[in-house]
Amino acid sequence: MPIIRRLPPRRFDGLTLIVAAVALFGAALVLYRQSAYGASATADSAHYVAMARNLLAGHGFLSFYGGYPPHWAPLTPTLYAVFSFGVFHPLSVVAPLNAALLAFTVFTVGAWLRRRVESRFAVVWACLSTVFAIHFVGMFDWALSEPPFIFLTALALYWSDRHLEDGKRSSLAWAAMATALACLCRYSGVSLVAVVAAAILLRRGARRREKIAAAAAYAVVSLLPICAWLARNWLNTGTLAGNRVVRETPQEHIPPMLEAISNWWLPYAPIPGADGVAVWITAIALALALVKWLRTGAGASAPLLVGFALAHSAATLIGMTSGIVDDLDRYVVPVYIPLLMTAALALDRALAWARRRDGRAKTAWRSAALATALAAWTACGGFVAALDARDRADGHQEGRTARAFQESETVGYLRELLGEEVDVVFSNARLQAYLASGGRGLYLEPPYLWSDALEEMRPQDAGAGETIIAWFHDGSPTDYGAPAFYFSPGFEPLGAFADGDVFRLNPAYPPADPRAGTLIADSHYDIYLNDGALTWVRQPCADADAAGVVELWVNPLDPLHTPPDAPNSDGLDMNFPFPRFGAKMNDLCIARRVLPDYPIKSVRTGQHDPDAGGEWLYRTRIPIASSADALAYYRAKYESISAREPLARSEYDIYADGASLIYLKEPCEEEHTRGRFILSVFPVNLADIPEARREAGHAGMNFDFADYGARFDGKCLILRRPAPYPVASLETGRFIPGEGEVWRERIELPGNASE
Repeated sequence: MPIIRRLPPRRFDGLTLIVAAVALFGAALVLYRQSAYGASATADSAHYVAMARNLLAGHGFLSFYGGYPPHWAPLTPTLYAVFSFGVFHPLSVVAPLNAALLAFTVFTVGAWLRRRVESRFAVVWACLSTVFAIHFVGMFDWALSEPPFIFLTALALYWSDRHLEDGKRSSLAWAAMATALACLCRYSGVSLVAVVAAAILLRRGARRREKIAAAAAYAVVSLLPICAWLARNWLNTGTLAGNRVVRETPQEHIPPMLEAISNWWLPYAPIPGADGVAVWITAIALALALVKWLRTGAGASAPLLVGFALAHSAATLIGMTSGIVDDLDRYVVPVYIPLLMTAALALDRALAWARRRDGRAKTAWRSAALATALAAWTACGGFVAALDARDRADGHQEGRTARAFQESETVGYLRELLGEEVDVVFSNARLQAYLASGGRGLYLEPPYLWSDALEEMRPQDAGAGETIIAWFHDGSPTDYGAPAFYFSPGFEPLGAFADGDVFRLNPAYPPADPRAGTLIADSHYDIYLNDGALTWVRQPCADADAAGVVELWVNPLDPLHTPPDAPNSDGLDMNFPFPRFGAKMNDLCIARRVLPDYPIKSVRTGQHDPDAGGEWLYRTRIPIASSADALAYYRAKYESISAREPLARSEYDIYADGASLIYLKEPCEEEHTRGRFILSVFPVNLADIPEARREAGHAGMNFDFADYGARFDGKCLILRRPAPYPVASLETGRFIPGEGEVWRERIELPGNASE
């Protein structure tokens, strides 16, 4: 049986059932991907959901800040409001809505191609390639305008192609209505109007007056709704689509766009030097389709598809230069369907050529070889898409749908805290505060918080509810960090966690005193210890003082308190970029970190700017545990080992105490604490240590006495945790810079004493 044959004219047959099955499979795939944690969301999603909620409440298209949002077109929030029926939260309808939109998109692709191609294989291949394209299907995970816009553009192009073929007013009316909805979904839909109107004017076989009338009617119907919306924006905000700032030239974004498009066709096995191969293949296919149309005038599909792909790409480039578009990969995705359709048309022609070349041969090897290669490639895509769907459903992604987010301490606290009595939640971390609540109440996350955002967080009328600020430490860097809330009036701290801080907007709450507590260091920054938190304070403060990385190395009093996966297992690395945990408020710079809740012997802190050559502004070691507490702890450790036999006797006797090492010297003078202590750990398995250390065969963990030792009652005692993995032996000792080694000892650990 030949690979291609003329498709039957009847509407429902086996091919229609196959297309429907693929469409339903695509919908099921979207639902499966979102089965665990629901739809993903960005800052744009906050506006869409807030507009939907305000629309349901009878307030119109208002965003969470109570104003008119000119940047966002109205159709997406309208869909969320309509399909939530005033009963469900708008965010909860995203998954089924996007699943249905993908199914309709696949069915539109199949219905279009079965009218335009001869090959059943080309139709099925295009439908499967729609469902198996990770970059494309992944877009339907998001509460964004892309899913409805993709479907509406495909539908508008389908009916436009029907009109170019039959010239009927009914098909033109359907095309105009679909285009109008696409423009109401995304402003870039205007590019569709220009392409279809031009195609109508260039249509052959019709009178000029008829073509002009049809193009004019189409343009008026398509543009009238969006013009009304833009007029509303102008009356309420003084702008058509928000203020924009020209940033770059379009030429700067052409290479990244071509690379993004090429990755669509080579997503499974990146080939060195092949980034542009798919672009050239697609360009050649498009050129051949256009040449055929220009020469024969047969079929308007190719120029219509290519024209929209070019026009939408141009609109995306313009958007990148004016600040309208900030994510090239996302905004160029609607081009995928036109390019895929054009590729299917080219495939159909290639299969027809192969069949003609095969002639009456018993084995149609050319067409069979081409079909087999594409089937194998599509099967590979399906396998990768299945793996990606599994990872998405299991939470192995970034953002709100990641398992790490779902298990966040701050998110867990918000889930317990938030309810209908909360009116607004501000956050810096991609809508996390909004989504952590399960969608109860009206919550928001501005995409960025500007220098005057603290004032914006004090609405004149917050209603009966509360305003909560959830500031995530792993969020996007902003003009200021959580300390701006601690030390500004009106922000009441509710909780401080490893990954975030939570505040309540309380106008009566006084600001915290940054200099409260005990001054433990007087350096480039004054450092205070208060209620388990360190506060860095500098005034006056320059911009350089509010930049770079702040070192914070925590040495626990008990080595067993160090997390097993901590670097070198000798302390806790809590280094942080100043903009994330610090704030510059006029001429005052403040940073704040909550220390672990176990007893801490000392911390080492400093600040340097990697972008400025890594120069240290300051660096200091600070004792945290009180002298009495530290000495009591070390005395107790001494009592626990005093009657035992050491592993080795030398300048310091070495004892094993569970997973820790204890160094003991008695009698001991201050002279015996000078210099640097050597500790080289030789693991049982070299794979346990960093690759850079494997050639040497050991991990270096040299240390200073001040970090891990104490001198009391004429004794010196050091507590160390050598490694979280089995250790065969270790080498330890002491050396004094400029004087050389004082002592060195190699110790075998029978039975892997450190396990």
